Amino acid sequence: MSLTEKFAVIVEQIKEKLDHDSFEYSILNHRIGFKVTQCTIDDMKEFVMKTACRHGLLNELHALLELNLLENILWNQGETLLDVAMSHGQYEIIQYLLEVRVDKKDFKQFCIDHAVEGYIRDNQPSFGYTSVECLFSDLDALSEDEWKHIVQLLPDIHQHIKSEPALSEHNQIQMCKKGLFAGATAAFCAYFVTENIILAFTTGAISTALALKFMAQAAMSREFRKESAQSFRTLNVLQHNRFFMAAVQGGALREDNEVRQNTMPNQSNH
Repeated sequence: MSLTEKFAVIVEQIKEKLDHDSFEYSILNHRIGFKVTQCTIDDMKEFVMKTACRHGLLNELHALLELNLLENILWNQGETLLDVAMSHGQYEIIQYLLEVRVDKKDFKQFCIDHAVEGYIRDNQPSFGYTSVECLFSDLDALSEDEWKHIVQLLPDIHQHIKSEPALSEHNQIQMCKKGLFAGATAAFCAYFVTENIILAFTTGAISTALALKFMAQAAMSREFRKESAQSFRTLNVLQHNRFFMAAVQGGALREDNEVRQNTMPNQSNH
């Protein structure tokens, strides 16, 4: 069976498992006809593989990867198969992709890395962890080398979190709408009382500016509290590093012993 025939068979298997009203089914049905050519494969292989990842179709994804379709592929907007599986919570696909990737990253370590990031960001561990206690239990059992990896990862996690906008585009639009509504309400009230359009316009403009300033300050205050909570949760993570805590306690004991040794001669002189 040729490459194009194998590809066509796999696509039909994927279509059978999709909702016929879904956009993936429509695209596969229209873009990949009865006759599949090499050009069809080149154009559609990324979409077909991502569809398999999105819906957790492990057997079909495995069959596609066996056709060496990853060669010479440019990921659309930088979104890889692993990114698609992660965004749709397909843990079986994630584990499989990690096993076949060149770096051979351990699946458990991968889940812990992203669960730690989820906990620090939102106090919500993910990637198979149902509670913070489950995550902490696995952190307690990590080896020294695994903890070195986590400690090296923490600055990247904070950098990634800080790179996210404090206000989403939707929230910014909502804030502007509320400010304009406050200004329009104030302007209407001022005109109703004074029947002076210039005074009403001025009142509305000032009210809009004050409302936006107040909401911006409130958003910044929320962001500050959020960053403080994230720093606190980072410390919580580090407290489960028994190697770090042992070093801290050992340093404290050494300092205590040095203080005692320095004070003993002074006490004997007295």
